[in-house]
Amino acid sequence: MDSVQIHDLAVTCFDAHVYVEDCQKPSVYNVVVWSNKEFSYGFYFKGYNLDIKMHEVSVLHSDPDADGIRFENYDSIELTKVYVNPTVTRKGTGYGFVFVNCNWVHLTSCIADGNGNAGYYLSSGYGFYFTNCWSGTNLKGLLCDDADQIQVNACQFYSNTETGVTITAANE
Repeated sequence: MDSVQIHDLAVTCFDAHVYVEDCQKPSVYNVVVWSNKEFSYGFYFKGYNLDIKMHEVSVLHSDPDADGIRFENYDSIELTKVYVNPTVTRKGTGYGFVFVNCNWVHLTSCIADGNGNAGYYLSSGYGFYFTNCWSGTNLKGLLCDDADQIQVNACQFYSNTETGVTITAANE
């Protein structure tokens, strides 16, 4: 599908997540996803997708093993004022934002707070730009494994239990 729009929507108390696969140019604006049940992801974007825009999106949950927003095999991602803020009471395996094999990712004024493992996780891909982002009270603020061309500007990594920023096997 092309040019899918998800605007002005609230998804609450769900067992399943918002799942988008093989879609070109999806736009997600003014959306809140909230759950107090166990689940896997708030948003899951998978397949060979490109040109996503998310603006003023919140993922709120209470599962320390869940991922707030996960992208796999995606090119050209633009996130502005996207918040992943679970109310977890213990550490777990979940991440706020996950990027697996993604390219040209721009995050502006995003927040990853209180996730079970890392606020931001980058696994392969290239062209990651963080501007004015915040990551706090996670196990790790930013965890990068084998991603390239990473720029972090005017960001804060505050009160993460293990590390603020960990980047391994990266170029540029």
